[in-house]
Amino acid sequence: MAYLTVDPGGDVLCASAGHPEPRLVHPDGSVTGLACGGLALGIEESQRYEHVRAELPAGGSVVLYTDGVIESRRERELFGMRRLDDLLAAHASQPAQALADTLLAACRDHAGGALLDDCAIVVIRRT
Repeated sequence: MAYLTVDPGGDVLCASAGHPEPRLVHPDGSVTGLACGGLALGIEESQRYEHVRAELPAGGSVVLYTDGVIESRRERELFGMRRLDDLLAAHASQPAQALADTLLAACRDHAGGALLDDCAIVVIRRT
């Protein structure tokens, strides 16, 4: 589970329960992780989920994705975080839907077609 809010001024709050780190894609093409995390829901009753705050600049995007994105594979080679960040950086100026479509296509291409795991992608772009 991931919980994310983005206000119109660019303030981002995120908490996560076992979900991969969202990526912040800056207008200049730099990509950073939003270091929020915790155990999956229901694992430990006393688990608390702290939120992390970040600033999303105008023209930037926040990208949420399931582990099926970074774990899509070609034989033993995972898509991985580096390939994810490189792709996001190269397409930083794309509109939200186009960026999500580009990432999904890259995962399918890397896997050689069908994906064996879930592959959900949400892109929120601040204009």
